[in-house]
Amino acid sequence: MCAALLLAGCARPPKPGIDNIYRGLNERVPRLDPGLLSGRRIVVDPGHGGHFDGTRGQEGLEESSVNLGVSLYLWGLLHEAGADVYLTRSAQRDFLAGPDSTVAADLQVRVDMVDSIRPDIVVSIHHNAQPQHDPNKNAVETYYKMGDPASRDLAFGVHRHLIRNLGIEAGAVRPGNYYILREVDVPAILGEGSYLTHPEVEEKLRLSEKQRLEAEAYFLGILEYFSRGTPVIDEMAPAPGDSILAEVPTLVYALTDVGGIGIDPAGIEMLVNGAPVRAALDPAGATVRYRPPWDLPNGFYNVTLYARNLLGNSSRIHRRTFLLSYPAKRSVFSSYPENIPPGGGIIYVRARLLDRRGLSVAEGSRVGVAAWYQTSPGGGWKPLRSESEGQVNEVYVKGGVVEFPAHAPAGTSAIRVAVSPQGKLGVDGAPDGPVGPPSFEYVIDSSNAAVAPGRSVVLLNQSTRTPIEDARFSGSEGPISAESRCSRFVLTGAGAQTGEVWVQATGYRPTILTAGAPDTLFLEPWYGGKLLGKRLVINPESGAGAESAHGRLGLAGMYVNLQVARYLQEYVEAAGALVELTRRTEETPPDGDIVTLTNRFHADQYVEIRYRNGSEDSTLAVRTFHFPGSQKGRFAAEVIGRTMGEVLGVPAVSPSEMVTFPLQHTACPAIIVEPPSLDRIDEELRLSEPWYQRKQAFGIFCGLLRHAGVDSAATLHVVLAPDSVVEPSQESVSNWLVTVDDTWRLLTSPDGVARFEWLSPSAHRVVLRHAGRIVGPVEISLRSGEQRVLKIVIPPSR
Repeated sequence: MCAALLLAGCARPPKPGIDNIYRGLNERVPRLDPGLLSGRRIVVDPGHGGHFDGTRGQEGLEESSVNLGVSLYLWGLLHEAGADVYLTRSAQRDFLAGPDSTVAADLQVRVDMVDSIRPDIVVSIHHNAQPQHDPNKNAVETYYKMGDPASRDLAFGVHRHLIRNLGIEAGAVRPGNYYILREVDVPAILGEGSYLTHPEVEEKLRLSEKQRLEAEAYFLGILEYFSRGTPVIDEMAPAPGDSILAEVPTLVYALTDVGGIGIDPAGIEMLVNGAPVRAALDPAGATVRYRPPWDLPNGFYNVTLYARNLLGNSSRIHRRTFLLSYPAKRSVFSSYPENIPPGGGIIYVRARLLDRRGLSVAEGSRVGVAAWYQTSPGGGWKPLRSESEGQVNEVYVKGGVVEFPAHAPAGTSAIRVAVSPQGKLGVDGAPDGPVGPPSFEYVIDSSNAAVAPGRSVVLLNQSTRTPIEDARFSGSEGPISAESRCSRFVLTGAGAQTGEVWVQATGYRPTILTAGAPDTLFLEPWYGGKLLGKRLVINPESGAGAESAHGRLGLAGMYVNLQVARYLQEYVEAAGALVELTRRTEETPPDGDIVTLTNRFHADQYVEIRYRNGSEDSTLAVRTFHFPGSQKGRFAAEVIGRTMGEVLGVPAVSPSEMVTFPLQHTACPAIIVEPPSLDRIDEELRLSEPWYQRKQAFGIFCGLLRHAGVDSAATLHVVLAPDSVVEPSQESVSNWLVTVDDTWRLLTSPDGVARFEWLSPSAHRVVLRHAGRIVGPVEISLRSGEQRVLKIVIPPSR
């Protein structure tokens, strides 16, 4: 059958030209092997429908109608060939329910339908459009499920036959991240057979015979795919249901090449937690084995495996996750303080549990803990309980250790603690013998009791009351050293006990720890925590468009893109977000790598920054772009563009639709921000200066704040002036670094102004620095919606 298809595919391709578009089938449909498609389950998805028309041709032909026509013909061809075929829709309808009128809701119904059918493949039928409706643009584009080799094989097979039979010269096979591809768990492709915005294509596809022609081309591609066989992977060991393992497993998989001629020994690809490993295929070509090293650490493991057969087709990716959790065999204890203070108090206990190989037990393991105390050596043990919280009796392994407090009453001579990896421990009664179930014990006494050095403090998020584990400390009387112990920071150094300590944690407003203050300090997250923990990918544009962007004086767009992106990263991370830059040098990452990075990072937002050429007399304005039909993208583009325009003092053009690979295939809302043109010489000169690059980045940052829902803000204009006794020309007011709350930084412009937008309504601390000189701090309070001017006279330099 495969040979027949290859022979059929050797028909002479049509001569290029408009007259050959959809002229007729250029390949023979081969005689079918009755068993080739028998039992194969195939889902055909006619894109769009009902409320969603898709694109339209120049004369109004709706994509959704053409998609349905092609899909119905393809359904008939596959059904007659013996396949079990399913359509996601067979009429001009959508799948909206209730008040949800989004494209995502419609697509999710289709995904749910596919999941219930559990097909061998999914083929989604679409037709493309050129956003500017260029009548000369036409191509065949076939997208496959990103990162899935079986989908890639199907895409190449189908694409070849579309190119040969539709008479269209241009085309490409590309990885895609469309919703239907991303969310289904089987090999899937999305075909854009042609461009409806091409007048000749629109005219042809009004005819049912041309829709049938396209269906026949898809049919030939599907036949070729299945004729090459489809490898299938079945897991043998560990048992598929085993998810918690107490020994390093040997991974064993059975391979079958359905309809093919066997598995390629060089076609085995296995990854463990993303790293390739050497998995061996047995001589019979039926079993794959891999034995991880004996000292594999305890923890979660993700295994992916796929196999390629001798005719070049790949299996679906087989995935499994297991937790390796050797039981604990020994423990190492420590406490802070190391001894019980004379007046009692809280003792923080830490235990590292190790397995028989000497490795830490699995992260997240649940551990039972208990504690007792005695008031005199040799006296009886009494259960130790917290007066405020009750007895701590269950904790979880984090970073390889468990930590818990023991509240020692005054007069306590010793504390006995026990931890059990097998569950809760009882605390009633006198534990004179071993504590069951099997556990590890540790005794803390009061011998040589001394006041613990330094000062300890726990930092908590003011809103969520969760611990803050990374912070910086500086003292009013000298340097402060901070050591993290048992979920708290131990501060030592001059003034750690008696002076004021300045506390900073990324994502939180800095605060002062005063002498005598409680040991628990609550930090206020910036902007109510609206950006705390959010994930942002920033792409400083590179590639052909950026490489050709230069100002009249030579300033490169790629350079400005990267500088502004770095400043934006500083601002967003200071607000608590997690940021990935797609590049940090002048190297150009491929579009596919950008999309892969964004999706693996599970980004909440993708922002591309690009400075391009316009015309010298063009109006300075901020332009933004989003993918056609993306409601979330359009909203983000409108809010961020408008806000940036307000910060820069220029208009913002309404968002425009644009098709680029990253906009099209990132799973999160994605936009492009294009600030004013490089072709204006005055703008080019400003963009070469760091103060203006920072201002540009700050404008985008303010837009991200507004988009995140921050609506209560104030504005502070810091205006510098030289001392009246100094000639203005002798004292520069430009490029002073102005810092608000030790967090937000801008450089003053040539006229000595730094404008901070979107500050929280509260008290703020302003410090200025320039060439080793420091002015401030200056305290100022702002109310919601207020615009204040803070004029600072610069003292003469010595």
